[in-house]
Amino acid sequence: MMRRWLATAGLLLCCSEAMALKFKPMTDSEGRPVLAVYDCARITEERKAGCQDHENSFTGPGKGYKGDAAVLEAMLRERGYYQVWLYSGGGNLDEGIRMGRVLRQHRQFTYVPKGFICVSACTVAFLGGVLRDVAPGGAYEVHAYSGVKNWPPERLQRFVSAEGDVSLKNFVTESSDDGMIYAGRLFLYAQQMIGGQPDEERTIEVLANSPDYAKDYLGSPRFRSDFAQMKAEGVGRAHETLMRIERESFETRLAHLKAHADRLGERSAKAVRMLEIMFSSRIDGTAELDQNTLRQNGYINVRR
Repeated sequence: MMRRWLATAGLLLCCSEAMALKFKPMTDSEGRPVLAVYDCARITEERKAGCQDHENSFTGPGKGYKGDAAVLEAMLRERGYYQVWLYSGGGNLDEGIRMGRVLRQHRQFTYVPKGFICVSACTVAFLGGVLRDVAPGGAYEVHAYSGVKNWPPERLQRFVSAEGDVSLKNFVTESSDDGMIYAGRLFLYAQQMIGGQPDEERTIEVLANSPDYAKDYLGSPRFRSDFAQMKAEGVGRAHETLMRIERESFETRLAHLKAHADRLGERSAKAVRMLEIMFSSRIDGTAELDQNTLRQNGYINVRR
């Protein structure tokens, strides 16, 4: 099961279910070639020339599309760019990781210019830059991931039925496993992106001995209390509870990595801290990181 973090699980960091990002070669004010990678959902109306309705999210392979990372790889292989500009509200978390690895492979400079916004999966991809900067007036915004953010009321209905406790048990077990997978995947990724030397086998070993969120939660009075509240208040409460469970599952595993950071190699503690900052906010409570936080914690590394 632990090896699942090496495969695509398709969790989302934001609410979109669209098909692609948009990639546009441009020049900056000094005539240098840059590649703008953005989604049309977030840009202003005057910038939407040439946008298609489906170009509004970080998206992985599927339905005849090879995935944003594959498109980026092809473009960077074809020619070099001075910078890659990012402007997106996010999307598929796995694709954000893959795009970050492509950016690192091609030794790119990632940049969020003034007036641009980089949220969620975009902030994960951003870390792939060898050089990274967010201009004053640019926004780097973070929040927890969620696979249930877009679930419609009819899909949530089973959690508030008479047998909803079984659905909740299954969801908690799956979320606990996903929390371990994503804590591992994101930790190894962040550690590498900030110049550490990831030790995958040791990380797997540490996580395998981490507290089992599902076992602890399902064996506590909180499980019955949450279920009773969901039944009483309906699908809105169920939705909020499921997103909280996702977040807590991840935080439990990340806390264990933090406690054992001294066993996980160079810059492990710093990588954990970056993830704590990035994933502690509710998905409905996105937090913008200020310039001091970005610089002090290694998200940006360019001196002005």
